[in-house]
Amino acid sequence: MSDNKASSRPIDQIRNSAMSMKVGAPDDGNITEMVSVSDRMLVVMERAIHVMQLADSIDPARTNISIPNTQQRLLSRGAGDPIVAKTLLTAQTLFKKAHLGNDFDEQRGLTLALDLLKDIASMADMLIATQDAQDTAIARFEKEAVAERHLTLPAIGDAEARCDAFAQKVGHIVDILRDMARLFYGEALKSKWIDSLTELTKERYGCEDPFAKYIEAVRPFLLLLRDLRNMVEHPKAEWHIKVFDFRLLPSGQVMIPSIEIVRPGEEASQGALTLFMSQVTDDIANVAELFMAYLCNANVQSLPPFPIQVLELPLEQRSNPLVRMSYGCIQGDQIIRIG
Repeated sequence: MSDNKASSRPIDQIRNSAMSMKVGAPDDGNITEMVSVSDRMLVVMERAIHVMQLADSIDPARTNISIPNTQQRLLSRGAGDPIVAKTLLTAQTLFKKAHLGNDFDEQRGLTLALDLLKDIASMADMLIATQDAQDTAIARFEKEAVAERHLTLPAIGDAEARCDAFAQKVGHIVDILRDMARLFYGEALKSKWIDSLTELTKERYGCEDPFAKYIEAVRPFLLLLRDLRNMVEHPKAEWHIKVFDFRLLPSGQVMIPSIEIVRPGEEASQGALTLFMSQVTDDIANVAELFMAYLCNANVQSLPPFPIQVLELPLEQRSNPLVRMSYGCIQGDQIIRIG
């Protein structure tokens, strides 16, 4: 009786009824994926990602009849963006209990992948903003007359702050990769997780295993990423990052904003700030994609006679050309996609 009464309430009639919602703007393109993360539904479109929340996830006790279903733009990047494909959409494909076992925490994995996407997207946006500021300063500089023995150098004004914010995102991404690895290996990964994972893969799978070789190869890059935040926050004479705005070199050339990295036992490396930001952003996205693929491949639950593994699909088998990885098996010279 109480259920019938509850179902007759206006709020229940509204919440239980079918719904439709137009998501995004025409420029966002078509919907390509729906990704459920906790109590949110991510609507992945070609050029944007929107978050949908039903009224029941906002007001689960059904106390306020006026609470609507909502949508909100999360990112102006969608399925056609390599960063989205290499992070969230790769995780959506690979982080599956069906292949990793019932104990695998799918929702935690997808939450981490979403955080990873947002941080790498922020880094890419920082790069664009820094490049725009640099180009604007150069254009203004080139219009000004140069007085004899006097030169007003261009400036973006906040080069150090930009680098600091970038390094903070990098440090957070290293923490996310650590948490992803712990989804699979838990407390077996010690506090120095990069070194711990390097040793763990060698011990469990052998030094010649592709995963062990990959972690060994990517280890120096991961350690550099881990160090960046500390080098900014706790610099030392032999271990620091120095950021320069535009500066005049002894050669008479004007150097664009640049960065110098000093680490013990290594020659100081210098280069353009925007080039550094671009390379780190691209490399992190690539590492994230392969990191997830190797983790899942090493832990996939496979049964003979068709051993399942994580494979790079040929282009014609991909539902999204940018999402390379999927579960599958090899039969002869053919790759059979699974899922």
